[in-house]
Amino acid sequence: MPGNSGSEYCPVSSFEKYVNKLNPECDKLWQRPKDQFLEEDPSWYYNIPVGEKTLGNFMSYLSKKCNLSEIYTNHSITATGPTVLAKNSYCNAQIMAVTGHKSVASLSLYQRVDNDDKIRVKNFKLVHWIQEVGVFNGFLNSLINHLMTGGVSIPKKKKRFHWRQKII
Repeated sequence: MPGNSGSEYCPVSSFEKYVNKLNPECDKLWQRPKDQFLEEDPSWYYNIPVGEKTLGNFMSYLSKKCNLSEIYTNHSITATGPTVLAKNSYCNAQIMAVTGHKSVASLSLYQRVDNDDKIRVKNFKLVHWIQEVGVFNGFLNSLINHLMTGGVSIPKKKKRFHWRQKII
């Protein structure tokens, strides 16, 4: 996520502020927040790490509290990174270096395809098919013209072509 210098919502400055307000006596990144604190207080957190269950349910809890249209899970957020990187033309090796995946097969489980991408693929396939049919029709037209003008007789047995068959 890029920084947005000067904005109160800049993710970089927000993270730096979070780290600076952690309780120095606790070595965990996720700490239980104090019930009350002031902006100028050196620490906003107790010397208590957040529990595993609390962290495991965090995105679901946050989605419900914010009345989001969808209930997100920690896993659904995990899949976002590889998807965004893939959409921005990063190759699998680069994405695997960031995510720590060991194989392309395991990485592909985290790369989602949205409806716009599906439509683009279908349109590409349709255009490709139309081009193939056009080439085939062009071949047939050339053959018919050749037969009509060249005086070549049409053989009794006609070879049938499937519309997907490549003509060489």
